[in-house]
Amino acid sequence: MNDLSGDGWQIILHDFSRTTPDIYIKATIANEYVMYNDVNAALILGHLAVAHLHRQMELAPLSRLPQM
Repeated sequence: MNDLSGDGWQIILHDFSRTTPDIYIKATIANEYVMYNDVNAALILGHLAVAHLHRQMELAPLSRLPQM
């Protein structure tokens, strides 16, 4: 993370357990996107739940979130 912040990236860190539901992780990312106007990327590291195709269809992509 020191490399990222040294390159000028602002880091917003969230720790999730391996059993955290994918919908909760996506909601957390969406919330950060709405709270901070300058969020333009998400880097997810580790062993986390991945949404299955049918669940992705139910969730609006981040690009469709309203701009504040």
